[in-house]
Order: sequence, then structure tokens, then C-alpha cells
Amino acid sequence: MSASSTTLNGNGLSDANPLVYTPVADIPKKAAIAREAFKSGRTLPVAFRKQQLVQLYRFLKDEHDAIVRAMVLDLKEPLEAVMEVEYAKSAITHLHDHVEKWARGEKINDTTMMWVMDDVRIIPEPLGTTLIISPWNYPVVLCIDPLAGAISAGCAAVLKPSELAPHTSQMYAELLPKYLDPELYQVVNGAVAETTKALDEKWDHIFYTGNGKVARIIAAAAAKHLTPTTLELGGKSPVILDDTADLEAAANRIAHTKWLNLGQTCVAPDYVVCTPNVRDKLVKELIRATTAMTSTPSFGSAEKPRIISTNHVDRIERLLTSSTGEKGGRVVYGGKVNRNERLIEPTIAVDVDVNSPLMQEEIFGPILPIVTFADRKAAVEFVRSRDKPLACYLFTKDSAFIKDVQNSVSAGSFHVNDLMLALFGIHSLRFGGVGESGTGGYHGERSFLCFSNEKAVIKRAAGMEFINRVLRYPPYEAGPRYKLLLRMLCWNRDLTKPGMSSWVPAIMGSIWAWTCATWWLITQGRKRIGN
Repeated sequence: MSASSTTLNGNGLSDANPLVYTPVADIPKKAAIAREAFKSGRTLPVAFRKQQLVQLYRFLKDEHDAIVRAMVLDLKEPLEAVMEVEYAKSAITHLHDHVEKWARGEKINDTTMMWVMDDVRIIPEPLGTTLIISPWNYPVVLCIDPLAGAISAGCAAVLKPSELAPHTSQMYAELLPKYLDPELYQVVNGAVAETTKALDEKWDHIFYTGNGKVARIIAAAAAKHLTPTTLELGGKSPVILDDTADLEAAANRIAHTKWLNLGQTCVAPDYVVCTPNVRDKLVKELIRATTAMTSTPSFGSAEKPRIISTNHVDRIERLLTSSTGEKGGRVVYGGKVNRNERLIEPTIAVDVDVNSPLMQEEIFGPILPIVTFADRKAAVEFVRSRDKPLACYLFTKDSAFIKDVQNSVSAGSFHVNDLMLALFGIHSLRFGGVGESGTGGYHGERSFLCFSNEKAVIKRAAGMEFINRVLRYPPYEAGPRYKLLLRMLCWNRDLTKPGMSSWVPAIMGSIWAWTCATWWLITQGRKRIGN
């Protein structure tokens, strides 16, 4: 499957540059090199991690033209490619500026009497050597962002970028080793055979972004070694729109997010649910917004983003044709397909059956079905009856309805009167799914914690053993000493009592415990020590 490579340079890639697959026999060697490099301990100093983050930033800055060129050759329009690089730089900067604070850990103060004199903390430590499997739709952000998280946590990482973005993946293999520690951070390229071989290795963490079908394979492989996983998936993210919504603003924001990257975004709105009163007005506004945003450059222009492959073009077209026309749904805008150019025109469909393929499978393309329900309560119940989505979007002016949807619809994220931009604009906001849309999350501090083990650390003075002899060690006589020990271990308020009265047993018990402890030490201490 491998082919000869055209050399990369700062000016970009040749259009004919193919992806060179990593020999399967070399994959265990790469994993072993990364594992040994991690064992050396050089990732433990925070200064080293910050230096590697600077190098990762420098890679994006110095090789900017080559990176953008690679993405454009794979599927992107130039502006989207540039925006992706800039976001990745911003994410790295956030990690760099905060990792020193996060690495110090957290002091635990809410201890019981038994531990009040001890130093109790949670100290994050790197999980170890990790495997990062990234997708093709955002080949820089969805590869560099988790890699930066692994670096900040002090992990080694083996990257497996997608073979469906061959220019970008080849670029990683040739350029990343010039910037990052080449032993700690390895690149494996290939398809199913190479990924399968990588999954045979024992990793300390696997981070995967993609679809649920492959995620199940990865989870099964990880389970053999009890390897923890982060699975960033997708699903059918709904837009719920009620009669109070600002339709002009809603249409602008839905169109902008849906047609971005031709709908090949995990958190793109997959379908819209609304009432019959709103639908026709919404369709009119969506057509206006879509025309304004996508008519220039024209359909078929080289400046347009592409569907990633002809197989995906066929899949998306099949979803549309099997759900419209004689099947009941109507295309009210768009619908053109150019298979050779890997283009599908932004398409809006109405009267789509909720049991049709278009409403059962994740679309991951530029088709937006709109389904109607008698009222907004029925629309919400429909969303709740389906798998939990990566994102749920709501457009309304009704604050009570916002609260109802927020509390009743489980999703990776919930957005009111806007769509996904906050997920990438606010670094401290968790990004991740729930159920079928994924497990775990990252971005900001959660990227650091994703690749960390939060180790409990308790430091106690070695002296004062006479106190333990008096109060702690058996044998325990049934009486005051036994009750005193329980009180010191379990300093709780009584949840069965109302209001402030629930604190009375805890306060009185603590006073009693300290008084008894003092008395016991004075009257019995010498005797116990003598024994």
C-alpha cells in the first residue's frame, strides 16, 4: 500500500504526494522507543513539557504554509485551514501558560479529625505512553490538540493520523520529528492493518476521535490490557427551535455551522425539529442565509471545501435519495452532486420521515433535514428518545423552556441561541460526548487531566507514636475509647435532622472527642507507653 513520496518543504506539497505507510513490523519498535523514552523520566520536569509545547507551537508557525497546503490538498478551503492552525496554536498557548499550576496538584482541606494535621493532596502524574488516533475532517486541530494535552501531562505519544487525509498525515511524519523529541513522539501512518497492529500494543491510554463503529473495535482492543480510553465520537446533534425564536439569527447561525467544512464536523447540526408554524418561515431564512454564505465561490470552484472521498459522496447521496422523492421527503434547496469533484451542494430537505435513513444515520455532510412536531414538547420528547448527542442546540426566548430542555436532554454540550463556536473559543469548556457520542472529554485543563493519573498523596509525621498507641491500635475495649476513635474517624453531621440542627451532633461530638482525647492522653498515656 505504500508509495513513493514527494519531499516536503516550507513551500508546500506536490499534489501527487502519496502517503507512505509505516511498515507493520516497525510499529512495535516505535512503541518500544516511546515507552523507553518515557521511562527515562525526562518528561517529568514541567520545564521540559513547556519547552516541547513551545516546539509544537513553533512547528505550526514555521511550517504554516506546508500545513495549510496539505489540508487544502486533502479537503479544506484555504481560510478554514488557516483558522484551524490558528486555533491549534491558541490551544497550545493555553496549556503552556497553565501547566505549571495544574502540575502542582490540589491540597485537600476537608478531612476528618484523624487527618487534620496531615498534608493531604491530589498530585497529577503522567499516565505513560499513549496512542492518539486522529480523524481526517479536522486533521490539525483533532491531532495537535490531544497531542498537546499529552505533552502537558508529561506523557509520550504515538500519533496515528488518518490515511484519508494523506497529505496532512505525510506532512506530520516528515516534519514533526524536526521539532519534537523524536523518541517520545512518534508518527505511524497507514490504514486498517497498521492501526490493528498499533492496537495490539499495551498502551497506558488510547485517545480516539472518529465514529462509533471503530470506537467499539478500539474499546475491545483496549479492554484486553485494561487500558483507559477517551472516545470522541459524534452522532446526530439536533437543533430544537420553538415559536419564540429569532428566525433570522437562528438561520444565520445554523447555516454558518452546518455548511462549515461541508457538514463534515462532529458537532455540526444534524437535523432541525420545530413546529409547523415555524417551518416555512425558517426554510425561507435558511435559503437566504445559505445563498449569502455559499454562493461565492461558485459550485465546483477549486476554492470550495471537498467531501473527503468519493465513497463518502456516494454514502451521503444515498442517504438523500433514499429519504426524499418517492420516499416522502422534499428537497427545497440544493441537491446537486458532483462525484468527480467530491462536491455536494448545501441541501435542505423537509417532510422527511423520522424513520428514513437520513434521520437514522449520522449525515456528516451538507444535508439538513427539517422535521416538524405538533408542539415543542413533542419535539423535545423525540430528541430524548434517541441516542445522546454530542451537542444539543436550542433557539428560543423562553427562559422556562431553556431550563426544561437543559434538564431533560442529556448531551455532551448544550447551547442556547448559538451553535458550536463556544466549544472551540473557550479553552476551559469541556469538549466530549456521553453514551453513543463518546466517553471522556478534553480541552484546557481537561486535556491535561485526560492524560494524567490523579494520585492521592498523604504525608504524615513519623513521630508522636504514643498517640497511636493510646487511640488507634487494637485491642479496642467497648467503651469511651472505642467511641472516641469512631468520632475522630467519622466527623459527620446528621443528615436525618433538618437545617442547622443537623450540625449539633458533629459540633458537640468534636468537642467531646478533643476533650476525651486530651483526658485519655493525660491519664492513660504513660501507662500505655510503658507497656
